[in-house]
Amino acid sequence: MANQKAIFTTRNEFEAGRIDSVSFVSYLRFDGENLPTDQSVGGGSYSNSIAWGDGNPTIVDGVVGKASKFNNNHLVWHNWEFPAFSKMSLSFWVKFDPTDFNTWTILATTRGDGYSTNRGIHVAAFTSRSLNIRLYGTNGASIDVYTTTSGQSGKLFEAGVWYHVAVIFDGTNLKAIVNGEQWINIYAGNITFTTLFERSFTLGDMIDGNSYPFSGIIDEFNLCLDDNALTESKAIQYYNEIADGRTIDTQTVDGSIVLAKGFDGLHPTNVPVSWYSPTIDLGGQGQFVDFGYIEAVGQLPSIATTLTFFTRSSADGMAWEEWRQVDIDGMILSTNQRYLEVRIDLATTDGMLTPQLDELRIMEDVYPEPIPELPNTLVRSTDPLTLYIDHENGLSSLGEVKNAYDLIIEEEINGEDKMTFKLPRQDKKRKEVGEDPVEMVAVIGERHYIVKEVIDKRNDDGKIYSEFICEAQWTELRDWYAADIEVVEVSAKTALQTIVANVFREEGDPEFDWTIGRVDIQKKRTLRSDWADVLTLVREVQNTWGGEVLFDTKNKVIHLLDKIGKDSGVRFYYNKNLKNIERTIDTYDLVTRIYPTGKGGLDITTVNNGVPYLENTKWVNGLKLRRKIIPYRWKDERYTIPMNLKEDAQKLLDEMSKPKIAYKLSIHDLSTLSGHEHESFELGDTVTAVDAELFDEEIVNRIVRRKQDVRKPENTEVELAQPFKTLADIQSRALDDQIQTLVESDPLSTTDVQQMTVFNQLLNSRADDGFSSWVHTANGTQFELANAGFSGAWSFKVTPNFNVDAQLTQTVEGVSHRSTYTVSAAVATEGEITKGSSNDAFVGIKVLVYYEGETQPEVHYLGIPDITTNEGGA
Repeated sequence: MANQKAIFTTRNEFEAGRIDSVSFVSYLRFDGENLPTDQSVGGGSYSNSIAWGDGNPTIVDGVVGKASKFNNNHLVWHNWEFPAFSKMSLSFWVKFDPTDFNTWTILATTRGDGYSTNRGIHVAAFTSRSLNIRLYGTNGASIDVYTTTSGQSGKLFEAGVWYHVAVIFDGTNLKAIVNGEQWINIYAGNITFTTLFERSFTLGDMIDGNSYPFSGIIDEFNLCLDDNALTESKAIQYYNEIADGRTIDTQTVDGSIVLAKGFDGLHPTNVPVSWYSPTIDLGGQGQFVDFGYIEAVGQLPSIATTLTFFTRSSADGMAWEEWRQVDIDGMILSTNQRYLEVRIDLATTDGMLTPQLDELRIMEDVYPEPIPELPNTLVRSTDPLTLYIDHENGLSSLGEVKNAYDLIIEEEINGEDKMTFKLPRQDKKRKEVGEDPVEMVAVIGERHYIVKEVIDKRNDDGKIYSEFICEAQWTELRDWYAADIEVVEVSAKTALQTIVANVFREEGDPEFDWTIGRVDIQKKRTLRSDWADVLTLVREVQNTWGGEVLFDTKNKVIHLLDKIGKDSGVRFYYNKNLKNIERTIDTYDLVTRIYPTGKGGLDITTVNNGVPYLENTKWVNGLKLRRKIIPYRWKDERYTIPMNLKEDAQKLLDEMSKPKIAYKLSIHDLSTLSGHEHESFELGDTVTAVDAELFDEEIVNRIVRRKQDVRKPENTEVELAQPFKTLADIQSRALDDQIQTLVESDPLSTTDVQQMTVFNQLLNSRADDGFSSWVHTANGTQFELANAGFSGAWSFKVTPNFNVDAQLTQTVEGVSHRSTYTVSAAVATEGEITKGSSNDAFVGIKVLVYYEGETQPEVHYLGIPDITTNEGGA
């Protein structure tokens, strides 16, 4: 049984590590979303409490993950201990609301809250939109400076713009670095903080007789002391890294790490960004008992994204060996010592895509199960071809087929694998196998094929021969069926094992002898099927979970790998082993603009600045195509949330906007010649084609299809990048059939949504236009509009009051029927909710439906989940 030495799976665990960019060791920290705790920010013997002054802020999108819109509120560390220090820095992101410049706006301060003398720091914005900084030393000296003070920058803030503000006191000068530029630099060497002091620290106001509240947004606040304080160069570096996205994002996907986005909305490309684990003490001598390995769960949305793992070890935690890349099977290759650190490089070549790491485990001792061995698929020109009869008790050899010629193997990734060969009609072996040799097994190397068809032909010279057409033995999976497969949110391995375990057998059928081997894909997905053959189900798992299927036809094992093949290092040179090269750019089905539509006409205008479409013209511009806008309307009524619809439409468009570019090479396979064995290559391998006369650059890509002339390797053909479309593909193409629907986490299940009958929708049900479509009756309990929504940017907010009604009413015209309809709502609650003690107590939304001509309404209850239930509740 393997022992777990460390795990990283929560946000706090990932944030305990460090990244390749500027990181903060903070005395006080607020990430913009979660209320800090005493333990996370330090504090001393004077520490009292951390709280919002009056209710909670509105959580909005920040520069890093989420942020808080203060709405005239404030966050305060009451009665906090500040030690003696010689250096200090404040760092935070701020976006001002226009109302913030009506009077003083306090951003961060240690003033007020009942303390009669000032100690510490005060940062504010003045009515003139200038930045004001005040410093109050424990020696009684102070400074008060504005950007408009003589000798300073004169810079002013603007509303609605993100600013990174770094206030730095280095013991000699007081500086303000805003968006990487110096706004303030003034001598402050007479100010000292040589004794500890107690003060409250407030974000968004100064707690005293007056109020100077802040209405805008603050994100990623850090107060650092002494050697942890920012320098001017580090503040500039930090701003540039965030602006360019060259950092790790731990907040957008809770419990995972992804590449951040720059201010252009894209992830950084072709620049790996690293995450480093904290130092892991393996304990005692610290050595792994036998060997160590890494288990990781993550998501790679395409071959453009990568997660690469490294480790290094140390005997004392101070002197470290070099970083070593983890083996392909997760094995740790670092020297076996007490201390271990893990580095993960996240990278992408597509700014719209990012790798995602959800969980990292460091294990010792032994694997929970042996690592399955992958098959040897290499076929050499000298390998014999042997025929077998497949009996109940095993294969019975008919011997080698020595005179076979035109022995061709054609294969492609996640596609066909067939072999053909010819044999003279009068050949002894041809007579020996008989007139009907189909279903015999043909073996070459470690590949097993089934003879499916034999055709007798006469060539131009009048010689009669037989052509044998064989399919890879994995095609026999079409003859086995599995019924009632339903696996929900499971790994690909579980899905495959469920299929194998549920194979249907008639009385007298042999045992199903295929097993599941190595499965690299760890993400969780769902598969449902009433009745399908095993091969179809295996392909469905591959389509749903991703990866590439590799069949071991010798041992009858199914592997699902992230990617088959290797980086072979093989290079094809024109006039050496590269005979000719073709490049094909296929623009069939190209789309550059997509109009997504969900349930009931739902579109993306509310989450896309009022625009109903998404556009990607990167490739058509790069190819200088005349037609730039090629529209497509995509409709999927399983979507009920605009943001989910937009995100998945973007993924779809990113693929549909790319032309299919393929290279077809005729090569001489030199690996069969003595001294050239190192130049062997297989399906899935990454190779390089060099033809300086035809192309200006080397072509580096994977072999996705190969036609191997086994006995005459000089006639071998390979295709790189994308398999060609055949004429049948082109004639039968249907764009809708090629789209893999991407349904994410809607609040209603897919089944529920599909069963809904849509005849009408309430106007403005997402509060986008305020109360324009509603009769608003307050009766003492006031409805408000909140700038935060589950669907769209706004929602209705109400503060309940006992025995007082609050109503929103709307008249719906043109209802086609009343037998089937659905009313649903997404509800966010604040504070503690307590249901009353009476039998009819209810917490939720009461819906009254009146029909014209009737005085009594239909009554429905939408109960808030996990709070209460009520007859008829949702």
